[in-house]
Amino acid sequence: MGEVHILCNNQAALRKVADPKKWSMGQHLYLPTSNKLISLSQIIPIRLTWCPGHTAIEGNKKADSEAKKAASNPSAQRQTIPPSKAKIKQQISNKNKPEHFTPEENK
Repeated sequence: MGEVHILCNNQAALRKVADPKKWSMGQHLYLPTSNKLISLSQIIPIRLTWCPGHTAIEGNKKADSEAKKAASNPSAQRQTIPPSKAKIKQQISNKNKPEHFTPEENK
């Protein structure tokens, strides 16, 4: 078998998957894919390539159509995204603040 060539029209997604060591928000979303690609690349060469969207690349329209079907499928398995550490800290901070604070109350 030759190499696997993956075309993607999302530069940010390619950067994140290609460099899993660089921490950033939403890491839990792309890390599983990155880990799978790393494992597979031990067996077969994998090349990730950016391509501009809406171009005449064979299979592009079919891929877009399948992605739209999957995104609009109500029976598709949906995963709840856990809140980030920053969001949890914000919620804790807000919980400890009085609801209506006025300067007079601070005297």
